[in-house]
Amino acid sequence: MIRTSTQYQSKITADVRQTRTLMIAQFNPEVYYPLAAATATSENASYPVEQLVDGRFREVSYLSYGQGLPIQLQGLHTGWWSSDLSNGSGTMTVPQVIVIDYYREIRSKHFFIVSPSTNYPVAFTIALSTDGIAWETLLTETANTAHEYATQKPSYKSFRYLRLTVTKISAVTAPAKILQCGAVTTVCFEFYDNDICKLVEEMRQYNSSPLSCVCSSYVECALSNEEGLTDDDNTDSFLSGLLGGNFTFRPWIGVRVTDSPAAEGYEFIPLGVFTSNAAEQSTEDITAQFLGYDKLNQIKDLQPPILSVVWDTTVYELFDLLFQGLGLARGTEYYIDKSLTQSIAAGFFAGEVGSDFSEETVGEALQVLAEAGCAYVRCDRFGRIVVRSNFLTGDVDATLRDSDFVFSVKKEKDPAAHYDQINVRYRELTGLEDEEELYNSDIDIPLGGGPAVSIEFPDAVGIITQVALQGTTNAAISTVTPGAVRMEVEVSNTGAAETGTLVIKGRKLKFFNTHIEKTDVMTSEDEPRKILSISNWLIQDRTVALSFGDSVLHYVSEPFSTYTIIERGDPAREIGDYIHLDDNTNDIDKYLQMVRRTLTWDGVLAAETECRVALADWRWARVTPPHLIQCTVTREKTVQSSWVMPGLLIEEEV
Repeated sequence: MIRTSTQYQSKITADVRQTRTLMIAQFNPEVYYPLAAATATSENASYPVEQLVDGRFREVSYLSYGQGLPIQLQGLHTGWWSSDLSNGSGTMTVPQVIVIDYYREIRSKHFFIVSPSTNYPVAFTIALSTDGIAWETLLTETANTAHEYATQKPSYKSFRYLRLTVTKISAVTAPAKILQCGAVTTVCFEFYDNDICKLVEEMRQYNSSPLSCVCSSYVECALSNEEGLTDDDNTDSFLSGLLGGNFTFRPWIGVRVTDSPAAEGYEFIPLGVFTSNAAEQSTEDITAQFLGYDKLNQIKDLQPPILSVVWDTTVYELFDLLFQGLGLARGTEYYIDKSLTQSIAAGFFAGEVGSDFSEETVGEALQVLAEAGCAYVRCDRFGRIVVRSNFLTGDVDATLRDSDFVFSVKKEKDPAAHYDQINVRYRELTGLEDEEELYNSDIDIPLGGGPAVSIEFPDAVGIITQVALQGTTNAAISTVTPGAVRMEVEVSNTGAAETGTLVIKGRKLKFFNTHIEKTDVMTSEDEPRKILSISNWLIQDRTVALSFGDSVLHYVSEPFSTYTIIERGDPAREIGDYIHLDDNTNDIDKYLQMVRRTLTWDGVLAAETECRVALADWRWARVTPPHLIQCTVTREKTVQSSWVMPGLLIEEEV
């Protein structure tokens, strides 16, 4: 749940409310907020030059503030006005020089100036510099007639500073007026530009367990094209050629929180950080439509980083190692729930739930970890990857009442998602296998050594005992990066190309495969039980397996576990939130978790939300072996558990 002000909370549930959208598109990966610093020969204090670098290309008459908005968007936007005036022919008596510092060297081939239609530069030059001292003239214009001026160079230019010199404007005895200028790096699309914004967030089940999800979010947008700005063939548009390529954008939905007509105020709630896919864009006569996907979509098909076995670890620590190996920064780029302390005797990135770890991906590794921790992985509204437990405790994030514009609630029973028994296959670590040959293959080694040799193991390796290159004269092993399921070997060669044999020996992890059965004994014994089987390499502790089995059984044996809610919508609510549905009309009083949400703005805001019964962790307390006491705060249920291993069956009554 996104934090909001008390004014927002009052207005979002009001009988009459006003909403609008804002989208910031970033076309240059090197530029982030704050975009730049700017200085000018002169400026009117009410229209500072800093507004030239806030991304907005239209006049803005409302106050914008709220979660996640960059500082440049606080307040109104009417662009820059010079304090010096033009003469009777429009010539600036003192040429107006604007210098923009982008803080770091960037690359661009798109440059633009946007001004009011009644006052725009006629004669001007644009120059670039890497040090602010030596300048290269990019273009000289003497007879411009467009208030939206754009130019595209055939190749990219590298620079840090941009200088605009205006010598003549279209208005006489008037200040120079510019709404936005410089390199096309970041553009803010306001209410006038946005036709449709549709956000879809969902917990998607990729394997057998319904309580382990690597979530995905995407957004559909449609920009107004009434002025032809988004036409691919409109080379006079400063957006020409940009919407057809990959770019990052951040959409917001704002709710009006002040009533003064003179100073409208909108509190904006972020919807996420997305990257467009050029293959899924289309431009029609009236709109430009495109899809955007979150960061998880960008990394899910990558190979996980190489990791040797981590002994006596936890789900939390393995998530942390995975994200660090991907180059992400803890806190700013990812967050992990500290309650994910499930123990793992031998931790590694298990990309496959089965027995073969070859060709594993980051998405698969995240899925296995999420299952082991009974957690979900998603991107939050600020683009940060978050991992949270599915066990919900404490205060609810929001309460939905039929009096708060909940239009309908549909309680559903899905037979395909209903099970009477859970079988959890887990692995108890018993040590290491004897040393054996893990890899033996001839490799061609060119002069210099060539690329690193990547090796994948079908079974998890606890320790590498030998890496040898045999049969070579000049080539030798230079670097070894050992891992449990994948490793890399770099070979140098100071002489002629030759062929050698790479031999790797090691000791595999030794597991005892066993499983636990959890059964809902309220099911009639006369009917065949529907069984959900779950297998996970990282569930290596019997206590964890017991808790996991009970938790999953509690959910999948619920007769009515899914609720679909049609409502007006609040963009501050997110999937994963813990909500209380208090619907007196339909006599429903349930504590739920949001698992799928569609938020649509097309002039008005509406939402469709799917929820499932909220889950609290089962707690086990051992009294005298082998008896267990089972406690839960969500529902009383009698279960039967059995631990199955060859030649032994222990029944535990609870």
